[in-house]
Amino acid sequence: MNNNEDYDKKKFKRPVSWLMGRELLAGLKWIAAYAFMGDKLDAKDWMTAEVIEKHCQNHNGKNPFWFDYIADTGDGMSAVYNIAYLCMSDLWIDKDSSMGSDKVALAADTTYKQHLPRGEFLFVGGDTAYHIADTASLKERFQTPFNCAYLDIVRTSKAVDQRPIYGIPGNHDYYDALDGFNRQFRKPITEESNKQTANDQKDPQLSLLGFERTQTTSYLALKLPFGWWLWGLDSQEGKMDKRQQAFFVSSFAPELVKQGAIFDEANKDKILQGLQEGVPAKLIVTTPEPSTVFGKWALDDADIVKTFKRLGLEPSFLKAKKGSLNSSKCRLDISGDIHHYERYWGNTQENLKPNYASVVAGGGGAFFHPSHTDMGEVAKQKVFPSHKDSHKLITETILKPWNIFQGGYIWLAGAFIAFLSYFAVTIPQSTWSLFKLMPENLRPSLESKQDMLSRIRAELDTSTITEKFGCCSGYYFFDLIYIILFAAFLGWWLWNTPDYFKSVKYSEPKVWKGKVKSFLLPVILGFIPLLFFILRSHEQLPHSFLAGLLIDFFCITAMLLFSLSRRYSDILIDRAKSLPETPLPLMPSWIYTRFGIIPE
Repeated sequence: MNNNEDYDKKKFKRPVSWLMGRELLAGLKWIAAYAFMGDKLDAKDWMTAEVIEKHCQNHNGKNPFWFDYIADTGDGMSAVYNIAYLCMSDLWIDKDSSMGSDKVALAADTTYKQHLPRGEFLFVGGDTAYHIADTASLKERFQTPFNCAYLDIVRTSKAVDQRPIYGIPGNHDYYDALDGFNRQFRKPITEESNKQTANDQKDPQLSLLGFERTQTTSYLALKLPFGWWLWGLDSQEGKMDKRQQAFFVSSFAPELVKQGAIFDEANKDKILQGLQEGVPAKLIVTTPEPSTVFGKWALDDADIVKTFKRLGLEPSFLKAKKGSLNSSKCRLDISGDIHHYERYWGNTQENLKPNYASVVAGGGGAFFHPSHTDMGEVAKQKVFPSHKDSHKLITETILKPWNIFQGGYIWLAGAFIAFLSYFAVTIPQSTWSLFKLMPENLRPSLESKQDMLSRIRAELDTSTITEKFGCCSGYYFFDLIYIILFAAFLGWWLWNTPDYFKSVKYSEPKVWKGKVKSFLLPVILGFIPLLFFILRSHEQLPHSFLAGLLIDFFCITAMLLFSLSRRYSDILIDRAKSLPETPLPLMPSWIYTRFGIIPE
């Protein structure tokens, strides 16, 4: 860690630029890599998880137990500094009044009766820094504000003792393949120090003053006082691997894990019912994405619903459940990802025995998402900022051109589009018209063949070809209509490919062969007319605009065919060991790749 003098609030940077800013553009390759290969790179396979029980063991069982939760940090450094200061301080509020800046104090005062002590640990709910939570971004936008806050508190003669810090990753943590996340949260291999040697300047420690790192995985289970548990799920896009499932189930039903019963598909319903009965009665579940947000019910087949069921958790956030939970259970679902505060269910007048709540708490220092976005399906019990304040602040921000200009290079994209539009309107016919913009004495002549520009202009001049063959734009309308319909079909076929093969069991090679044939046939039949359009002789030329559309949709068709080949190849890789040993399973990938070359 650098010397304390390096932690200077005057060096704080403004929030990151989201509208094509330099940091975002620099990280696009990592974001794209995660988008294409994220499901192939699983850092969790190298982790060994264990239940953390020290908070339960060290508590006297009488005093209240507090912990702090934040998410979506590491954006604006000033905002993160304020959050960090609160996370290392006690608060006093006037519990009889609505919250506001004049209703909170950092020192004991008889005016403020409700004491909110510093949490026994700090839990970070994902997206630790933006745009990518790598070592450099975490050091600058997370570590620096936190350490500045620590030093400022110490300067006021207040003691700040070491408390554990835990976390789960969000998608911005995964853009760095969890490397920065591991340096920030996992237990260090050597004793932590406030000094940094010259040898580790390029590989700095990411420890925080006032906090200690003790976790060993990107997911964790904390046993808390009064019979409570906290589960931190590393479930990107709602999905969970079997290793995590086995870990959490083993915390309350180890015999089912040892017997492998939780993976028994034949008795899945019976096993799930047993899990629901055995799951901890008092539970806090933290996830990277919220179960309920923007006032919308979760879909019945959503991945997060499947994950909850596999862990024996009732998906209370479904429309059929309407926020209800078994009366013998009490659960809080909490997450960040969306940058504001929302609470669903919980302490309401309609629910006299509130034992379930779903909370979005993404106010850790990143920009605010509009809280007034509301699908109107689920009633919000509490929201911050209020709908009125959210609408006012966001409207004022987006209507100031200077804010857009500072947000990144999006203005340059607009200028480029405007230039292309102007070019398209003012430069008609074809590319050779560019020569008309040149002064007469510099313009190449069609008659002259002596210089390079004259030869280029002669090649680009289509007037003689049009006079010879004629031009009839309607001649190609059927081609255009067909290629659009075929591209739309390929897009639909690509979208449904995983579900098309999902129902085929590994032990049914005959069914698999039938599926492969029926998967190939519609595309082959649809491609035959397209091949005819490509190979037939053309006595007429299309209109230049129509020709451009045909080229665009032929290219789109080619890309869709390549994508179909890739999607099918992924399915082959997943089922490589169970496929019949014949060339047939390889045929779709081979044929679609060749088909994609022809339109190109």
